[in-house]
Amino acid sequence: MAQLIDTPKNPEVVDDQDPFACDPNATTDNSDEAIEEFSFNFGFGELEPEFPEIQRDLSSEAIVSALAQDVRGQEKAIATVAESLAAPLAGLKIRPERPHAVFFFAGPTGVGKTQLAKSLARVVYGTDRALIRLDMSEYADGQDARMKLIGGSRIWKNSSTEGLLTTRVRRKPLNVLLLDEFEKSDPSIWPLFLQIFDEGILTDGWGKTAHFDESIIVMTSNLGAEEATAPQVGFGATDGEVSFDAERQLGVIAKALPPEFIGRMSATVVFDPLDRYAIREIARKEVSGLTERLDERGWHILCDENVPAWIADVDYDPAHGARYLQRTIERHLLRPLAKIHSRNARVSVADDGRWLEVSEAA
Repeated sequence: MAQLIDTPKNPEVVDDQDPFACDPNATTDNSDEAIEEFSFNFGFGELEPEFPEIQRDLSSEAIVSALAQDVRGQEKAIATVAESLAAPLAGLKIRPERPHAVFFFAGPTGVGKTQLAKSLARVVYGTDRALIRLDMSEYADGQDARMKLIGGSRIWKNSSTEGLLTTRVRRKPLNVLLLDEFEKSDPSIWPLFLQIFDEGILTDGWGKTAHFDESIIVMTSNLGAEEATAPQVGFGATDGEVSFDAERQLGVIAKALPPEFIGRMSATVVFDPLDRYAIREIARKEVSGLTERLDERGWHILCDENVPAWIADVDYDPAHGARYLQRTIERHLLRPLAKIHSRNARVSVADDGRWLEVSEAA
């Protein structure tokens, strides 16, 4: 059944003491042009238009199906996210002012945490541009971090600094807010996020309020991943594979984050390490996407069926998930392609299995 997400109406209240406030008697015939001119003159760049009304099937089953096309090997994580989102996206919220969901994505590096957040933006809001990403390692200094998030106070002389977070959310109210590597941020700014989780609003230094009632908030973290990961041993263990104790990771997270913080999350989603099969599937998707993009640029690349599996296996390290794949593709596929004198090429695995052979195709 199709669900309807209405574009939120969130007009800004004009403060009569604001030096940049609009004249209430001014004509509105050219309001769009005036907004664009103001945006350009004051360095905001092009204002992003509000997303149109989005009508699609956002049942939990439909969300699972769509996310699984982008993210491999994380069936449990995808199911948890979909089940948590289905009700609020249908308008079934106890506190309508709160975000649709607040997730804490935990797990080893390179297993799809950030990719799932990006996919959520596309699946729920229909565009990659609905993603707002903050690298929380850049918010390790408490005082500086607060200034970046909500801007400087208007009572400070010559202060015109706008908050990075509040401004982006006001301009893009339908969003997936990705707080990458959240544990690296200074704990002194965590109360700001508690307010967002609980009240769904955040006011910047100039008194302008950002509303998060149409936001999906995702925090990612590697907290506890090292403690929870161990090599597989015993009968049936595969060389190089690892076992992962999710409960141990959850224990580390519980010690690192305050209880009131954890209590406001919709779900703590633990991502599993990727096995060889999942990484081969990811490699197949990467190679397929690459050849399609190159085809649009005039390259015609024919890859043998076993090439993606070779790319997945040659540098496989379970400790790094799928993070190495793009580096492997660049080194073993793109660099040799640049050396041939034709845009028609065939890629195959050498007879001894030690490298890829890239040759001109007829």
